[in-house]
Amino acid sequence: MAPRSPNSDFLADGCNRAWKALEPEIRRQVEAEYAEAWKASGLLRRWFVRRRIEAEVRRRLTERAPPDAFY
Repeated sequence: MAPRSPNSDFLADGCNRAWKALEPEIRRQVEAEYAEAWKASGLLRRWFVRRRIEAEVRRRLTERAPPDAFY
């Protein structure tokens, strides 16, 4: 069972659990959107594309499961 806060019914790691559950779906969507840019780029440009993908995944995760929400 997941750890709970001492004085409440909220999960102590609720945000992390939500992000782990949502990340595979969101990552697939974002990588599909950047697939053409990935294929057309060389080694250095792929580094920049990967950074944009990671930033977009974090942005979408934050939208769907805000870190300051109650879990």
